[in-house]
Amino acid sequence: MELTNANDQILTFSAPASWTQWEIRNANMSALIQDSSTHNITTWHIPPHATVSFTTNIPPLPLTIHHPVLPLLTLSIMHIDGDQSAAQKETYFLNNETVTIK
Repeated sequence: MELTNANDQILTFSAPASWTQWEIRNANMSALIQDSSTHNITTWHIPPHATVSFTTNIPPLPLTIHHPVLPLLTLSIMHIDGDQSAAQKETYFLNNETVTIK
């Protein structure tokens, strides 16, 4: 899963604690802040104009993303099937909305 914060402000994102932060682009790693996990949820503070990737071995679908503010959030999800040697990428653009990905 990849989130792009196109805004000039920090984006707050909460994810299951089992998700692992994998990569950050357009910002230093020290700019990505992680709050302590509570109730098996970790909150991340994504810097302006940065893209952050997360990985998980647990299928996160269905996944509901709530983005209640106007700046555009770009969300890319890549499904990798190692058994079939196949990958599928889906991109969503959220602007003041909630979407459920199945």
